[in-house]
Amino acid sequence: MKRIIAILLLVTTMLGLTSISAFGDDSNSAVMSQISRDTIDELYENKSAFLSDDTLTSQEEEMLLQEIINQIQTLLVEENKLKLKGVDTSAITEEIANLESRIDQMTYVVCLNDSQLATLMSKPSVPAGSSYVGVYGVSTTGKYNGITYDVFNIYAYAKKLDGTANPLAYSNDALVLMTDNTYTSNTFLQTVEATAKFILGLKYTKFSVADFVLLSKFPSFFDTGATQKLTVDYVAQQTFVFSYVSEKGLDSYTHIQTTEQLGLVETFIATSTKNGVPTRVSQDYENTLQSQYYANANNAAQLYATGKNTTSYYVGSFTYYVGGVKKATVSTVSYPELYSIPGL
Repeated sequence: MKRIIAILLLVTTMLGLTSISAFGDDSNSAVMSQISRDTIDELYENKSAFLSDDTLTSQEEEMLLQEIINQIQTLLVEENKLKLKGVDTSAITEEIANLESRIDQMTYVVCLNDSQLATLMSKPSVPAGSSYVGVYGVSTTGKYNGITYDVFNIYAYAKKLDGTANPLAYSNDALVLMTDNTYTSNTFLQTVEATAKFILGLKYTKFSVADFVLLSKFPSFFDTGATQKLTVDYVAQQTFVFSYVSEKGLDSYTHIQTTEQLGLVETFIATSTKNGVPTRVSQDYENTLQSQYYANANNAAQLYATGKNTTSYYVGSFTYYVGGVKKATVSTVSYPELYSIPGL
């Protein structure tokens, strides 16, 4: 009997975490972006109507905002898939609108439209804005060394998928991880471990390990004369948080911290082709990858209190490996401040 060799395929996604001081930690003369307290207060003038006895704290609302943004981005991926198939997406559009309405009812969170963005800080010219990027502001607090500081977090996230037009979204269909060839194993993909990592100094932190489908359910997958290959479709969506900090009583907030989140949706597709007829088996994965100190108001307060200059923490690019061999690297763009994002 012909010996069946089991092939264990490892697909690894690695992300490099970076921490960058935008102006250099040793420079005390660097000019950092500021927003006046009056400008931020004016954004909340119409929020009093939503106040109630059971209002969430600012920290609780911010956590809820993060969850809703993740939900919206997941729905955007699904909506895009349906559009490509010519399927009606009105139900998803309505669901997204309902989620955005929930955000609008929050007390400490405000949606920032084009005109409001233009008033936040001086800029030579303000473009018409981008329908691809959503922006929210969150009024909260951070603590360091027993002192409470006012913090205004600005969230910028990908809110629309449309080819390469969105500066915060990246996608690829059928990225080849294993080329079309004849494999001798009936367990070509017994298990695929999709492992996302980012670097914390010398430590590697594992985000997730997921099992792939067992192809033993498809006995014809490795028939004589068949060839097999592995591809991946992915959509990556960035969210940046720009943290502004102020001491109680001061007239302005200072931009002190930038952090990033990357939502990664992947579909691994194993294909067996015989006599020109393909058989496909797929598995979906979702990962949410965050930089150090993502939206962390306490760390922003510490940077501010200790006289640091604006510091950025990024997720960075990600790379696919198969069996330890690098197959592809997806390079993402890091935006240190709000107005470095194209269209804002």
